[in-house]
Amino acid sequence: MGTRHRCVVDATSPVVVTSAVAHRDDSITFTETDEKTMGCAVFRFDRERDAQTGVRVDFLVRDSFLRRMLIGLLLKKKLRTMLQVSLENLARYCKERYQRASSAA
Repeated sequence: MGTRHRCVVDATSPVVVTSAVAHRDDSITFTETDEKTMGCAVFRFDRERDAQTGVRVDFLVRDSFLRRMLIGLLLKKKLRTMLQVSLENLARYCKERYQRASSAA
């Protein structure tokens, strides 16, 4: 909670703060909010089966007509593409770690 970082997308990416974390038996949820509190991203990881995890990401933005239009017209596709690449990288990393752990056992 309270950790600050800049996502490694580009130099204009906002600094975000981890603003909430919840851990349950079968899920982990954490929320990152930009420093200006214009919006946040909620990440949820749910255990589904052995070695499988469901991931859900919700972006919440402070409501305003101009912001909705700007995001819808200019940012939505870029955000979706960046998030897809990030999730594919995460999946690859997790599979490699799982395979290493399985072969070491």
